[in-house]
Amino acid sequence: MVAIGNAGRDRIDEYTPSRDAAHDAGGLLSLYLGNTHPAVLGKLGVLSPSVRWDNRWVVRQLAADPGQRPSLRIWLDVGTREHRMLRGTRLMYRMLVRRGWRPGEELCFHEADGARHDERAWGERVGAVLPQRG
Repeated sequence: MVAIGNAGRDRIDEYTPSRDAAHDAGGLLSLYLGNTHPAVLGKLGVLSPSVRWDNRWVVRQLAADPGQRPSLRIWLDVGTREHRMLRGTRLMYRMLVRRGWRPGEELCFHEADGARHDERAWGERVGAVLPQRG
């Protein structure tokens, strides 16, 4: 498991694969790293990604890649009160399905009713993302 702590104002340099002075980001890095290093990161927990980053850079990258999709299992979610993230995350879900991820199998998509874009909301739903041991 790889988790990147919030570095405050400098987090943009750590969380984003490209430059965009107009927006902020976090789950976006998981999508980028998973797609570029699927042998290392086989499962992604992508909570509240800033898909709009750099004119939807991550969506454009997926759309432009003619190759076979990486062998990844993806949890993608967003809160319904994350107004700036909701539309882009829905777009990312549709793009992943178009690229071959099967909902309910390699791809799980969840919209958390009433959840905001903050650590408390992510903490409340991270248990669903992490594998259960039994």
